[in-house]
Amino acid sequence: MPYHTSPSKMTRELTKEKKKKKKTKEQIFVLKKKLSKAQENILKKHSLHHTKAHIDLMKKLIMEGTSFKQAHKEAMKKHPPKKKKISK
Repeated sequence: MPYHTSPSKMTRELTKEKKKKKKTKEQIFVLKKKLSKAQENILKKHSLHHTKAHIDLMKKLIMEGTSFKQAHKEAMKKHPPKKKKISK
C-alpha cells in the first residue's frame, strides 16, 4: 500500500471542502458603531484633499464594512473632484 493517497482523490476532497466554505454573493454587512482610531486618523489626513460630502460618504461606507480603497472609489464616482480653472 502506498504511503500517500492519489492526487485525484485528494483534489476531489479539497474541492468538496472549498465548495462548502464558499461565500455567497450576497453579503451581510454589520454596521459599526464608530470608526477605529486608525480609520479616523486616515480620514483626517484624507480630508485635506477632499470635500466634506466625499468624507461623509466614505465614513458611511466604511461603517458598513467596505475597505478604505473601495469606499474611496465609490466616493470618487459620486463626488468627483472639481477641476481647477487655470487663470492667465
